[in-house]
Amino acid sequence: MENLNQIHKEEEKSREPIISNLESAVELCRLPLHNTKRWWNLSLDHQIIALLAIASKLNKLPLAYTMDNTSQNHVPMRVVHNICSSSHTTIQKIVSDGIGRKELVQIKPKSGDKRHSLFTASEDLVQNFELSAISRA
Repeated sequence: MENLNQIHKEEEKSREPIISNLESAVELCRLPLHNTKRWWNLSLDHQIIALLAIASKLNKLPLAYTMDNTSQNHVPMRVVHNICSSSHTTIQKIVSDGIGRKELVQIKPKSGDKRHSLFTASEDLVQNFELSAISRA
């Protein structure tokens, strides 16, 4: 009998994260589409782009996601295209919309090839991310 109680307790514990994730997903779906939190969670590619941008704004972008293994304060589009699974056009649209929403900031390189598209996160996106992380804790 004690064995059955232990199994039941373990099943309950495994359900807790599932229910928590479900509640978070429902909460996201109920937000208006223009809400920053919902918009950057529309797809995995949205999430990746936002997290890359935020990491770069905090100057903590992993060197594996840089072009020259030194610049951690901006995200190169070439890296985004290598990571994300959406089409080139869709990725361009996500970044372009993020810039239009003023949640991503385009960076113009001072030297070198100016055709490379670089961006980082705005202060608002970083702050929104930090607030949502605090509310989850």
